[in-house]
Amino acid sequence: MPHRTVAVVQAPAVRGRPGPSRRRYGRILATLDADIVLLPELALTGYDPALDYATLAETDDGETAAWARGWAIRLDALVAIGFPHRRADGAIENALVMAWPGDGGKIYAKRRLWGSEAAIFAAGTAPPPVVTFRGVRIAPLICYDMTFPAETARLAGRIDLLLAASAWPWLSPGHAAAGRDVARALATQLAAAVAWANQVGSCRVGTPESPRPDRGAGRSLVTLPYRSAEARCPARGRGAAVLSIDLARLRQLQADKLGISPKLDIAG
Repeated sequence: MPHRTVAVVQAPAVRGRPGPSRRRYGRILATLDADIVLLPELALTGYDPALDYATLAETDDGETAAWARGWAIRLDALVAIGFPHRRADGAIENALVMAWPGDGGKIYAKRRLWGSEAAIFAAGTAPPPVVTFRGVRIAPLICYDMTFPAETARLAGRIDLLLAASAWPWLSPGHAAAGRDVARALATQLAAAVAWANQVGSCRVGTPESPRPDRGAGRSLVTLPYRSAEARCPARGRGAAVLSIDLARLRQLQADKLGISPKLDIAG
């Protein structure tokens, strides 16, 4: 039966400095053997409302997209990472690029902005794309998107794997734990695997005028709707969590729960 391996990666960003952050993540990526790899929201810049994201923003073919494509080729995998994106009209979005070997690639922009993000980023206008890579139907969401049923329900029966990039802050012990709880609930709701890659290390929250120190809650994970296994990262520190997904079992669960065909199309 076909299996596919999914990894989430977390590491402290060097705030506002993508170059050193790329080197940090690269040391972890070089150790991985996975089909699909997810890094957090704004992984290379860090999350800080006082950062000048207009200066840090990149176009579709900027450094982050090229870096993701390079790692996709090196790992022979789909690699997804969050970054500040400059649209053709000049607007700055909180976005995620998915890259895979060959000429493949998609960019998704966060549609639901949290707190003061609306003062920094333009909301995305397009729904999350669904791509198929090695037989796995994949869609992305970014952090606060995950908490809106209008964003998640449209994916039920259409995906095998949700890639959720996040910069979920600590704020409090209860809030820190809630990110994982949301990811697990989505796995049940969608009858799909969920990869949740969350920032770790120092960050700031609040407004551009009054940022407050906090830290990313970490705890990145890959979880399954039937909870037979789960791969987790710690609340602090860098690392990766890797989990193998049995696609046939997942599709059968979807057939039983959602009434969709369990047929697999494993190509590539």
